[in-house]
Amino acid sequence: MKHLRLALGILIVAAAYVFMILSLPGLRTFLAAMLLFMLPTYLILDRYDFTDGEKLMFSFFIGIGVFSALVYNLSLLIGSIRISMALVFVVLVGLGIYLKLKR
Repeated sequence: MKHLRLALGILIVAAAYVFMILSLPGLRTFLAAMLLFMLPTYLILDRYDFTDGEKLMFSFFIGIGVFSALVYNLSLLIGSIRISMALVFVVLVGLGIYLKLKR
């Protein structure tokens, strides 16, 4: 990632803002949401020829839609949101790692 310092700087500023407004529970929620929404989609998009900034932005917006929809539909089948979140996260991260290794 070429712009790692910029991405980390933006994350630190956003986390500081969330911490000032919502304190520690808000910060934990923000960081968990970034991990759940962005990481799997970023790993999947890493296979394609996007710039780092495009991957970050696309992974955020696509991750919100895809992750939420998959968790909701799976929770209707098994009846537990927490288990659905864990399963969808593991499957999407596994898919991202598989696609990265297959490259």
